[in-house]
Amino acid sequence: MLSEKPWRLDLVLRFIMALLLSIWGGGVVMFWLNSKHAPISLHSEFIPLLVGTLSSHGAALLLIPGLLREHEMTFPMAFGFAWSRTGRSLMLGIMIALLAMPIMLALGHLWAQLLNLIHIHTHPQTSVQMLQGSAPLHLRILIGVIAVLIAPLAEEMVFRGILYPTLKRYGLRRWALWGTAILFGAAHANWMTLLPLTVFGVVLALLYESTNNLLTPIVAHSFFNLVNFFLISPVAPT
Repeated sequence: MLSEKPWRLDLVLRFIMALLLSIWGGGVVMFWLNSKHAPISLHSEFIPLLVGTLSSHGAALLLIPGLLREHEMTFPMAFGFAWSRTGRSLMLGIMIALLAMPIMLALGHLWAQLLNLIHIHTHPQTSVQMLQGSAPLHLRILIGVIAVLIAPLAEEMVFRGILYPTLKRYGLRRWALWGTAILFGAAHANWMTLLPLTVFGVVLALLYESTNNLLTPIVAHSFFNLVNFFLISPVAPT
């Protein structure tokens, strides 16, 4: 069972506000780069992807150490990292990802059909469209690094490591589980992935709850993205 984490609501809210401000700043930068006053012309998707990642995942990874210092906690104290159980976390995370994969694919297919029935236009995420298209090798590598390494680490720390136990600590148990899962799905800003990623967010939260080690959902998230990466982009670009 997940041990209680002494997250202070005021400090967590300030962390979230700083993160949202950084994401907004990334949007402002992209608006400027797409304007006629920009010093460079955006001929590839590399810069938008890099700016988006730095302003969201990068900002989260930079802000988290400060949040831990304010709470006088170390990473193992905050997230239950237990390196002595790394092998178990790896195996359990990979197993859960493999079990979840066919369920998420089937759920995603049914969800897409439902959205079409109610006339909601859907399209894959921008990164998925890049992988399915003729994106150059360096762009595919960047997408892979973000999906497999950066995003799972940053997103699990924010959604499962910080938000989930904070809401749970203040008595909002259902909001802790379902609220953070819905936010996780919505954060990807895509109708097609909203329901599957929400359900996957619930799975990851329960995994953290049962293991008390955030490394396990990080591994599950990372391996899930890795399998999806190769399913979407199985052939090297020509």
